[in-house]
Amino acid sequence: MISRRLPVSRPFRRIRSLLLLTVVCLSAASLGADAARKKGKKKPTESIPGPVVAAGTGLTLTLLPNNRYGAKCLDGSPPGYFFRPGFGSGSSSWHVHLQYGGWCYTLEKCQERSLTWLGSSNADLQNQNPWKFANWGYMGILSINPVTNPRFYNWNLVVPIYCDGGGFAGRAGFKNVSETEGVYLDGWKIIKAVLTDVTDYKGLKTASQVLLSGVSAGAEAVVTLCDQLPALVPSAKTTKCLMDSGFFLDALDMNKRSAFRKRIQLLAGLHVFVGNPRCSRATNQTKKWKCFFPEHSLPFVRSPFFVVNSLFDGKALNLGNQLPESNNTFTYQCLSEIMAMPSLRRSIPSTPPNELAWKNSNKKCTLSATRAVLAYAQKMWTVVGAMEDKKLKAFLAWSSKHGIMVDSSWVGMKENGKVLRDVVAEWYFNS
Repeated sequence: MISRRLPVSRPFRRIRSLLLLTVVCLSAASLGADAARKKGKKKPTESIPGPVVAAGTGLTLTLLPNNRYGAKCLDGSPPGYFFRPGFGSGSSSWHVHLQYGGWCYTLEKCQERSLTWLGSSNADLQNQNPWKFANWGYMGILSINPVTNPRFYNWNLVVPIYCDGGGFAGRAGFKNVSETEGVYLDGWKIIKAVLTDVTDYKGLKTASQVLLSGVSAGAEAVVTLCDQLPALVPSAKTTKCLMDSGFFLDALDMNKRSAFRKRIQLLAGLHVFVGNPRCSRATNQTKKWKCFFPEHSLPFVRSPFFVVNSLFDGKALNLGNQLPESNNTFTYQCLSEIMAMPSLRRSIPSTPPNELAWKNSNKKCTLSATRAVLAYAQKMWTVVGAMEDKKLKAFLAWSSKHGIMVDSSWVGMKENGKVLRDVVAEWYFNS
């Protein structure tokens, strides 16, 4: 196509001159900054702004290509985080939330994951991130709606991109998958890079109160990071931690084996797992994987901690092979049958009250699966109950839901007549 030069009016000439002057000034400033850097002065920032995530959310994506830790997503792209600034009464309050997304247990699976939004900050892949399309007015504890989320809606919100496959807890570095391909297992570096950036450049270092939360895989990372927050943010008068749907149990499956434990042993070995520091120091080198499981690691946490979990968490039961992982419809039909047992609300039995009747009633849930599920719920109730004290509180829901506090369950789920939202607020602000 051939373009023609159009005549330029005087006003536009003036505007053009001003723009040229601005460019010159900016260039001079840039040269000055370069000179300052050469003299050894600190760079003004390590981050670059990304695009607005979605209209109306107030969230922007910040990428960290020059982070001091050299952290990378699985595919080698830079780590980053979603950020929404606080305002009003929440301007000095901070909520750091760690995403869900499972794990990769082998190099081959990590390579596959690197081609998705769970392994890359690449813009095309992040456009597939469901968070981009989420209705942030109704995202539970992350909501910007003061009606559904009156205590946290106007806080500064930081959500690191989960792109390492190791729950922000790996330190293995680069690993070859083949002669021509490899992945970066940099989860621990990623979380340090994000927290350093928001501390140095977004204002976290002057926070008055901080909440660290996470769902599923993100909840596991909360246990690792929780006790490190007070040192990172010494200005904060209150620093507390919340895990949702992350209390995965080291439990036997329906074949009386430890299927999930074997996965976690693979995960810990591949990523060189960084667990809760006190738990790691107290655990034999060959059994560091134990610190993945909250039943082993939470007793070492000293900061105030809150556990939100379903007693019959369908995702956890699939991962642990208490129920077959391949069929979600079967899983939730089966769990509905179990939770409908008339006597279950009074106590959790180890087997159906009438095994013969259960076998002959055309139930979706086999007797072996039912026993495994009941044993899991029984252990959850016992283990969490034994941990509850002044430092640790819990909300165990009579539910099969995985991920409770980031959707309508935040205001819809009740236990003992109290809504989850109000229980969490009472714990954070009044305990």
